[in-house]
Amino acid sequence: MIARRPEHELLLLCARTRVSSAQETRISELMSQPLNWEYLLALAGGHRVLKLLFWNIRRLCPDKLPAQYDAEGASYLQSSIFRNLMLANKLLQLTKLFEANDIPMLSFKGPCLAMMAYGSLALREFDDLDILVQQRDVERAKDLLCANGYTYIDRNANEGSAASYNPDRGYHFYFVHEQDGSAIELHWQLMKSLFTLQPTFADVQKRLETVSFRGGQVVSLGPEDLLIVLSMHGTKHAWERLAWICDIAELIAARPTMDWRRIMEQASIFHCRRMLLLGLWLAHNLLDTTLPDEMQQQVQAEVVLPRLGAYVTERLFAQDVWNSQPPVISEADYEFHLQIREHLRDRFTYVRQVILPRHWLPNASDRAAVELSSNLSFLYYVTRPLRLARKYGFQPFRRFLGYLLLPR
Repeated sequence: MIARRPEHELLLLCARTRVSSAQETRISELMSQPLNWEYLLALAGGHRVLKLLFWNIRRLCPDKLPAQYDAEGASYLQSSIFRNLMLANKLLQLTKLFEANDIPMLSFKGPCLAMMAYGSLALREFDDLDILVQQRDVERAKDLLCANGYTYIDRNANEGSAASYNPDRGYHFYFVHEQDGSAIELHWQLMKSLFTLQPTFADVQKRLETVSFRGGQVVSLGPEDLLIVLSMHGTKHAWERLAWICDIAELIAARPTMDWRRIMEQASIFHCRRMLLLGLWLAHNLLDTTLPDEMQQQVQAEVVLPRLGAYVTERLFAQDVWNSQPPVISEADYEFHLQIREHLRDRFTYVRQVILPRHWLPNASDRAAVELSSNLSFLYYVTRPLRLARKYGFQPFRRFLGYLLLPR
């Protein structure tokens, strides 16, 4: 287990639904030590595992939890459960609404993931509902939501417009209910186009699973496809939340009969094999997840995983208060996102969509340094690299090429 402080170790031990007797003993020992509770609760909240932390402490050693935090934990658990149940009921209503209008849909993450991996709506934190429809049904689904009390919120103009669906400019629309504030992400793709290949509705519809809760049923991804999607999602955010690693660990523990051969075949098809293996590495090394022998062998054979895993672990506990301000993007971040991609095409896509817009495209400082007429504005694409070379030398260019051509 990787932990610098007792608060880190306690959080990792409590970020799970299954605790062994040895782990329970260690939790009790840690609870007997002086702990910085403000730091621990802020850390757990930022990682979205505060519910698991309170749940495990209050059931395993409630007498060692300071009274003020016991009351805070009880209040938090109650309010969080209430919201989860509200969203679960909302998802059941949406399922009936879409069925009545002949729009096939499936839900992933949210209540479905809570039931499939954690076995309860109460133990996983979620704030919105993610639903996936076929591209041909996007406009109908959007109109249906708008006609039933939902308002489109343009959180990022670069991701498309609700008035004009464009699959090349985004992957989902975001809606908020006018009365209760519940939020929905209406997807026509599971992930951003940053992932050049990813499962589509057609790819997963043969392996869907029906999830039951609160007297209703919702169609969701099968566990094998869900594991792949969770791995891609965690990679997109560089696994900056412990909750996303918990999802991997809990799903593996809850579904011991998953078809691992199919999982690896699908991961290879969608160019996310290393992403999946890193998710397994993190679940095993941080949360003690037991992997099947064949998967443990593949994880150990992937020589870059310890370095990638160390990068993720360092970021998990890097800040004094995790959720104060997100860290500034660094060269190590770029190296992670390029090395996790095994195919040169995927690396070029990341460079084109992330690195170039942030660092290589002309900006206001370039225009201030060299004044060009509108007819000659294209020359800023020449002057910017020259300005960078003058300021920083050619080392950034060599590093840039090095990132792109990192060993695969």
